[in-house]
Amino acid sequence: MIWGDKNINKTRVIDSKNFTQKNKQKSIENSQNSADDSPNDLLDDVENELEIYKEYIAYNKKKRLKYLLISVVFILVVVGVYGFVYSNYLSSISIMERQASGYIEEGKLKAAAEIYEKLYDETGEVKYYQEYKYSLKNSENKDLLKEAKNDIKDGDYESALELLITISTNDDKISEQLKKSSEYAQTKWLEKIKEAFNKRDMEYSRREINKFLNILPNSEEGLSISNKISKMIDLTSNFEINEKAKKEQTTQVAQQNRQMFEKAKTIVGTTQYIISDEANVRAEPSKSSTVLDTIKKGKGIYIEEINVESESRIWCKITYYSKDNVSIIGWVSYNTMNGNIK
Repeated sequence: MIWGDKNINKTRVIDSKNFTQKNKQKSIENSQNSADDSPNDLLDDVENELEIYKEYIAYNKKKRLKYLLISVVFILVVVGVYGFVYSNYLSSISIMERQASGYIEEGKLKAAAEIYEKLYDETGEVKYYQEYKYSLKNSENKDLLKEAKNDIKDGDYESALELLITISTNDDKISEQLKKSSEYAQTKWLEKIKEAFNKRDMEYSRREINKFLNILPNSEEGLSISNKISKMIDLTSNFEINEKAKKEQTTQVAQQNRQMFEKAKTIVGTTQYIISDEANVRAEPSKSSTVLDTIKKGKGIYIEEINVESESRIWCKITYYSKDNVSIIGWVSYNTMNGNIK
């Protein structure tokens, strides 16, 4: 039978892939009876199918809405958990910052540095690393300042100033203490030097002013005192100072010679090597004796005995083999052999 331009006797297949079981069954029953339906029945079938389609659309809409609602709830839970964790994280950072600031106000710089170090490890932010270095440096400066103040109390102004000049800080409190301590130490040290100068203790005053200027070479007062001391020494030609200096120098030279002699004795019976560029081998233990040979640097020689010509000249009797493999016995100056030619 033909209805319009369509064959209504042709069996229709209903796609029920996503329909409910009830609607699927109803659709199949309608399809099986469609060939015997009248035009009015066909219209009823179409309306039924539209109703089924509407139910299908409504079902899928509810299903999608359900999935959407689940997804939204899940996202909100995740965001809430993350927000809670992040909020606690920020809260802990804020607490640590307040602790560090409190320690700085209390002057506990080392404790503050430790907290800033932890903050840097947790966040990786450069500002915390800078605060850590700043607090640690000021903590070290505070310790140095305390040590310098103890030296000042003990009257060791030299050690105090040596410590104070090493301190570099941007902290106003430490800078103020540093300035006061430095000025006090300079004043007290220069007072001691001037007191010694007035008592004509030129040796002490000259030694101390030289130490002072080694630490503070641009001190105007120090330079002025140094000039006065130099002029006084030039004018008076202090005999005692010069004699004492000469005596000390003589004693020092004698001590050095004794040390050299003792050292030279220890090499008897050993093989030594020429350290100077070359050394003359003489027939006798004397500088005026005949030169038998010249030994180059690095040559090995056997020391048989030593001979003291004077306090500053010691001779070593040696045995060695020449280039021609001939055994030679002679004398070499201990100083020349060791590169300290006299």
